[in-house]
Amino acid sequence: MNSLKNKSSKILVLTVDLDDDLGRIGISTPIIGIENVLNTAIHLGINDPNNPDLNAIFQAIKIYNDFKNNGRDVEIAIVTGKYGDTSFSAIKVYEELERLRNSIGFEYIYFVSDGAYDEQIIPILQSVSRVIGVNRVIVTQSRGIEETYLLIGRYLKKAFMEQPYTKFFLGIPGLIMILYVIATVIGLTRYLWEIIVLIIGIILFVKGFGFIDKAFDYSRKSIILGLIYSSALVLISYSMCVSIVISIIFGLTTTTFKLIVNTSLFSFIAGFILLIVCRIFDKVIEDRAYLVWRDALLLIPIVFFIIFTVNLYQRLVISENSLESEELITIIFKHDVFIPFISAIISIIVFSILFVILDHFILKKSTTKPSLS
Repeated sequence: MNSLKNKSSKILVLTVDLDDDLGRIGISTPIIGIENVLNTAIHLGINDPNNPDLNAIFQAIKIYNDFKNNGRDVEIAIVTGKYGDTSFSAIKVYEELERLRNSIGFEYIYFVSDGAYDEQIIPILQSVSRVIGVNRVIVTQSRGIEETYLLIGRYLKKAFMEQPYTKFFLGIPGLIMILYVIATVIGLTRYLWEIIVLIIGIILFVKGFGFIDKAFDYSRKSIILGLIYSSALVLISYSMCVSIVISIIFGLTTTTFKLIVNTSLFSFIAGFILLIVCRIFDKVIEDRAYLVWRDALLLIPIVFFIIFTVNLYQRLVISENSLESEELITIIFKHDVFIPFISAIISIIVFSILFVILDHFILKKSTTKPSLS
């Protein structure tokens, strides 16, 4: 069995020009032998003195001389890949290495690299022979800076080419541009940033709380459930956006409240009811009908909220549009306006206590199976 200590085991000191700079100045590869490699380095230096491959070639020559001076059986060579084609480049390197092995017969490879890109082909070298060492040549720009640029390049590629990164790096800037154009066309440029922050906030809110994922989960269980849940999200989002936009434009006035009631109250209530209905159907489908009360209980505040809003709206209709905030608060706390709000809170507390007792002391006992012992 051969070993590195056996001086008859040939070592190949190898440099790889992965992007084929040598081929682009008319030098064919593989290049074998110290004289040929030295002449190649001189030719490359004359034609392209800034090329980082020069550092790797001269370092390979130094390592070759060190091995030679220590009595090792050593050879030096340069192989190249192909410019602009990563896949074919790797194949070309492999083919040239096979030609070298058949030509000079080496046992080990000592790889001299000029940077992080060349080191991507180490698995190819290992498939041909044993790699006993890797020498990374650090030049003026330093390895750290080079790898930083490489890392930035990879992240930029992900940002512009791969999901879900493109949603944030391309989607959100695109959304801002669209909103800018819309605001300019309809004459709302002075509210541009408020509208942009609102839309982005809604997107982050929906994404953060997983509403979209929940819609897909419901759709997998039942198409009808998915449609109901999606419709509820659309209605609630619409009502919130319209209400906030109206508030931004008109400020906190009675006119604002009337416009919100007329344009978005119905959609908000309908969306909230659909949301509750969807949750109830989901529990029924999953044989958890005994928990339906937890969602049905939410219908109580909706009823009282409607009564509260209608009473307040009627009060404001007969009032002046320019009510001060103190007058508005006074109307809200009127007996016939505020009572439904208090009633909703009391009702929720009472019904919650009753259903919790029912759930823990009655339903729990009825669903307990007798022991087999």
